[in-house]
Amino acid sequence: QAAATSDRVRVAYYKGRAQAMLETFKRLDLVLTIEFSSSSDILPLIVHITNLSTALGLC
Repeated sequence: QAAATSDRVRVAYYKGRAQAMLETFKRLDLVLTIEFSSSSDILPLIVHITNLSTALGLC
């Protein structure tokens, strides 16, 4: 029973993190740094995410 309680706590924790991440990506002022490979077989990789004011040094 302790394991079931622990699992519920972990699920709630990760669900909250996922919801916060979704809210972050709804913002319109995000600046993404993306690395592209010279090979077309490799997907681009997001290496850094920040907001516009931080990227411009306003904060």
